[in-house]
Parts: sequence; structure tokens; C-alpha cells
Amino acid sequence: MAIMSMTATTMNMSITPTDPFTLTVKTMRTLASITLLIATLCAARAFGQKGNEPTQASFTVYGNCSMCQERIETAATRLKGVRKAHWDREKKSLTVSYDPQKLQLKDIHKAVAAVGHDTEEVRAPDKAYEALHGCCQYERPARSFWE
Repeated sequence: MAIMSMTATTMNMSITPTDPFTLTVKTMRTLASITLLIATLCAARAFGQKGNEPTQASFTVYGNCSMCQERIETAATRLKGVRKAHWDREKKSLTVSYDPQKLQLKDIHKAVAAVGHDTEEVRAPDKAYEALHGCCQYERPARSFWE
């Protein structure tokens, strides 16, 4: 019985410290450590996201109508890493917002050309251009433009 009573007394002392100042210092140290850890994680997350900022670019894409617009924008936005794409029919200009860590601008040119629309850097394959609806077939720049 004496052993149980001594154990209970020892356990009781560990649960309730005799010096309240010791508990406050330990609590303060724990809170400071947790605050430092949270600040470090937030800073690491903020610095890690800088590389994911989207890049915006515009380039010429040939086309004529709203069907062209839909086809061009869809070809661009289907690529992983392209966040937004808008083709201006009047200016014949595609503006894209994309993640340069996931793809290069040349990849967007190739995707748009693959659906039949020439860009300032990539000529669409003849079969893809010829498969376009009649109203979508624009006057193509000379082949020498890309060579």
C-alpha cells in the first residue's frame, strides 16, 4: 500500500507543478516554437509559389470567325499549364496565361497549329487546314514566312 501511495503522490506532483512560473516559461517556449514553425511554413509556401506565377503572352493566330475562336481557344486551354486563352478576331491575336514550368510557349503554337490555324511561328499541317469549315479557311501566309 505504501508503494501505491508513493506512486500516486509522485504522479500527482507531475500533473500539478509546484512552481507556476515554470509552467509559464514552458508554455511560452512552446508557443514561441509553434509560432516560429508556422511562420517558417508560411514563408516556405510563399517562396515556393513564386515560380507558379502565370506568364502572359500574345502572338498572331490566323482565323476568321467565332468557330475559329472556339477552336483556337480550346486547343490552347486543353494544354496542361494554360490557365486562360483569348483570341481577338480583329487583331488575329491569341493572348494566353500559362505556367512556364509546365510548358513552353512553342507548345501552345504547336497545339493551335495542329487544329488547322497558322501562328506566327508554326504553320498548320495542310490536312488540318483543309479540314476546316469553308468560312474558317483564311488566306494563308506564304510558306517562306516560316522558313
